[in-house]
Amino acid sequence: MSRGRNAQSSRQIIIQQMLTAAGGQGLSPAEILERMKDRGYSVTKRTIHRDIEGLQVAGFPVTESGSKSDKGGIRWKVDISASAARSGHSSALKINPQQLAGLYLAKAQFKSMAQNPLFSGLDHFFEQVSDLIGSRNRALLDEFARTFHVAPTTSKVVESDPQVVETIQAAIQEGHCVSVRYQSANSGTDRTRKLGPHYVYIEENGVYLVAEDMETNQVKTFAVPRVKAIQMTDEEYTGQATSPENFFGASFGVWRADKAVSARVKFGKSCSHYVKERKWHPSQKLTEHTDGTVTLDIKVGITPRFVGWILSFGQDAQVESPAELREAVTTEAENLLRHYVKRAG
Repeated sequence: MSRGRNAQSSRQIIIQQMLTAAGGQGLSPAEILERMKDRGYSVTKRTIHRDIEGLQVAGFPVTESGSKSDKGGIRWKVDISASAARSGHSSALKINPQQLAGLYLAKAQFKSMAQNPLFSGLDHFFEQVSDLIGSRNRALLDEFARTFHVAPTTSKVVESDPQVVETIQAAIQEGHCVSVRYQSANSGTDRTRKLGPHYVYIEENGVYLVAEDMETNQVKTFAVPRVKAIQMTDEEYTGQATSPENFFGASFGVWRADKAVSARVKFGKSCSHYVKERKWHPSQKLTEHTDGTVTLDIKVGITPRFVGWILSFGQDAQVESPAELREAVTTEAENLLRHYVKRAG
């Protein structure tokens, strides 16, 4: 399969994403053309028309409204009902109560992302599913709403420009480098960097790009919301993409360290149930003791995130090893104490 910038398959993937994100209002040929050129594609209106025709032949539910003579011109949009009609199948979606429960819980979990443009298509997706499941199943969903209550998450995914993410995705698919204007978290200043993108990584309330910094030849993590401008370049990226399992294997969250250490933390009886009922890291091993305490053995890097997590348990968490982790936790606790004593004084 061709991986060139203007390969039809790559263009069609981006057009699919654009139309899906646009929802019911759809996009005109001119709007698609402008957005494609913003992403570095060399295309014409004729090219766009051919790509749309290719999507329709392949069965992707793109419908057309208007005409060249209309004031608003032609507009294309994604229409799931049209797809069902063309396929000759019933538009009713077969779904059992267990699947309905999963659908309800998934929708509740995604509420924290609803205001993020990156996930703006979710509401439209759930509306489409609701139209397909029928009145009886919609009534069951109402029953689930009375039976299950999902607490809203305390954090939501930081907003990211969907066009930035689309450009990153296109560059990954086509094997090209990207030029980004990136804002430093420490200095707040912008600097242009050339990156070899590996993948987008979503962790808790952040969206990150894992990419090779072509200046230093090091694979790093870049916060997508701090990307102020991005352009796919003509330069092919030939680096070997690292897997998330290897890249974040020693991380506690997204904050990486130079090395991982074997750490042992003992938790008091009052919080032992909370600790042992959760999966904190793939490397963890838990040992329960007869006095109700629990010991956690884990292999991670000593980062501010890991130190802060230990401190969040207060005196109920005691670092048994290694000494450098115990020292890091002690230093941070002493700094906090001095800070509050100073403010109180």
